[in-house]
Formats: sequence, C-alpha cells, structure tokens
Amino acid sequence: MKIISIGDLVTDFYYKEEKLIGVNGGMTSHNIIANITKFGLETAVYGVCGNDMAGNVAINSLKDIGVNVENIKVINNLPTRCFHVSYKKEEDKLIFTSKKRCPICNEKKWYDESNINSEDILKQISREDILVFDNLNRKNQKIIDNCDNRKMLDLGQYFELENFSNKEIIKKIKNKFEFINLNERVEKYLKNRFSLKNIEEIFKLLQPKMIIVTRGKKGSDFVFNCSVISKELKNPQVEVDPTGAGDAFFQCS
Repeated sequence: MKIISIGDLVTDFYYKEEKLIGVNGGMTSHNIIANITKFGLETAVYGVCGNDMAGNVAINSLKDIGVNVENIKVINNLPTRCFHVSYKKEEDKLIFTSKKRCPICNEKKWYDESNINSEDILKQISREDILVFDNLNRKNQKIIDNCDNRKMLDLGQYFELENFSNKEIIKKIKNKFEFINLNERVEKYLKNRFSLKNIEEIFKLLQPKMIIVTRGKKGSDFVFNCSVISKELKNPQVEVDPTGAGDAFFQCS
C-alpha cells in the first residue's frame, strides 16, 4: 500500500523584501504527501513537470525526503508550474502575497489544463493504494470516478466549483472521498451555494466519512456521522509563516 498524491508538480519561490530567499517543491497534495513521508509511511507522487530547473527542484524536494518519484513524467518544452510567495514586515507583522507571476521579472510559468495522463495512472495504481487530491479538474476527476481506491480531498479553493452546476458539484464529490478537508472560505461558499445552515448539512450533502474544517487560530471542527467535534486552540502561537499550514494539518488529522 502506498499513499499517492496525483497532479502536476509546482515549485514555490519565496521572497523577503523583494529578494529571493528560497526555492522548494510545492502544491497542496504533494505537500501533504511530503509530510506523511516523515511518519515512515510509503508514499509516491504520480504527476508531471517540465524538463527544467524548477522541475528538478520539485522532484528532488520529494526524492530527498523519501517520496517515490518513479512515476513523475518529465516533459520537454513544458514549463514547470511556478508559484511565488512574497512577504515583508509592516508594523511588526508579516504581510504575505502569493502570485503566479514572479514579483521581480513579472514572468508567469503556469498552465491551467493538467498534463497528467489519467489512463496511465489508473493502470499504475494498486487497489490498496490511498489517493490524495487537491482539486477536481477534468483529469483528476476521471481517476476519481474510475477506481475504487480510498481517496482524500483537500479543497482549499472554491473558484473551480463556480464553473459547475449544483448537480455537477454533488456528482463530482458525493460518496467519492473518505476524508474532505475544507477551510472557512470553502465552507462559507458551500453553505451559500447550496443554501445550507451549517457544516452538518454539508456533511449530509457530500457524504464522506469525515469532514474537517480548519479555522486557523480558532481551531478546527471534525464532522463524523453528522456529529461535530470542535477542537479549540487554548494557547495559539504567533505564526512565523502560515504558508502551507493547512497542508501540514491535514496529514496529521
């Protein structure tokens, strides 16, 4: 059994006061896999990247911590997706901005349509493998709909859902995932979109085994069998860098 993240690789660039200070592999589902690997579990990434510096960084970031990268396909003439996180200090607070364009040269290395091969991945995964997704794009959905594997979804954004009808959203998610991780933004969107009163009604609508809603310093809610267990943070610490905090939390849950 392996825990597998599926999707195009992303390389994150970090800037402080407009100066590059670090480069590392990114993307929510791959971050989750990287964190899970530290617990000694067998993990892998099935995805694609470009034959470039950013692609090498993304692959080696995973390989160096023990993630199996044998099923990452390197494609010539494809720019690896790059994401840029900048922060600066204002009045003793760190202000973060995240963009797809480089803050120095304004160059954008990104593509919207996934380049993974769904058919190949469906052939490569084993029945006992656990699959981790962070979006519901067309190619991911083909894998989700055509295998019986246990699946987890970290849904940190709702913009892709705006392209679908209510009926289509339900079809894409209902009974498809054991665990669904949401943040407050997505929770609010789903409640407004489907005219729901609370997270219990979201649970009934989507029917996973568990829904987790992260609420930052306020803690988190866990919904199981339509019952809500709320966990508050009694002594929250001042975060140094909140980037990827939700990814790290999901793998610990």
